[in-house]
Amino acid sequence: MEKKDFNIYLTPKDGKYNYIIIFLHGLGDVAESYLDFFINANVLPENVPVKIILLQSPYSKVIFDRPMGTSWFTITEFPIASKECYNFSEAEKSAKKIEEVINEEAKKMNGKYDHIYLGGFSQGACLSLLVGLSFEHCIGGVISLSGYLFPEIKIREENKKINIFVGHGENDDVITFSTSKEEMKRIENFEGFKSYSYPKKGHTITEKECKDLKLFLTECFK
Repeated sequence: MEKKDFNIYLTPKDGKYNYIIIFLHGLGDVAESYLDFFINANVLPENVPVKIILLQSPYSKVIFDRPMGTSWFTITEFPIASKECYNFSEAEKSAKKIEEVINEEAKKMNGKYDHIYLGGFSQGACLSLLVGLSFEHCIGGVISLSGYLFPEIKIREENKKINIFVGHGENDDVITFSTSKEEMKRIENFEGFKSYSYPKKGHTITEKECKDLKLFLTECFK
């Protein structure tokens, strides 16, 4: 494990890998929180060398007069249900930072953008969809866990072919399942789109979700 400015890099011991997963935390969280998710939750395919990069937002916010620590963009209202609930220009600024990391990692893989997957939880999921669908290079796929598809996103035609995993708890009170489902209608007909819902689950990552994600990645990492 290597740390750089709070970002965490998990590379196979021999330094060789076929795919990269870049993962983004949610509001007020830190990169280190997702170490257990990738090390112990059994979400990665068997016998496929993968490099994991856990990015941490360089920004901090005060929301509802409370310090919230790390945040990729300002949120002004919960549940997130419309454009009035968040600052999209800040999300775009964060997206540019993430694109820089993707470009750096793609160079190390001889330009294999399609072997890079971007994912995240909550805010991180929102940004993953933003970057994955609008980035000038077509990456391999997006992992959206309890996320929201910004209606402001201008989807690049070439990026409609990427693999997309969407998982959402049906009792989520931060980004409601109904709101997420409505916004995802824009992309639900894309060939690589797969959506999973989890009854009686809130704004969290479930055990069943981990199993579904592993099957998704196993299919993608062939």
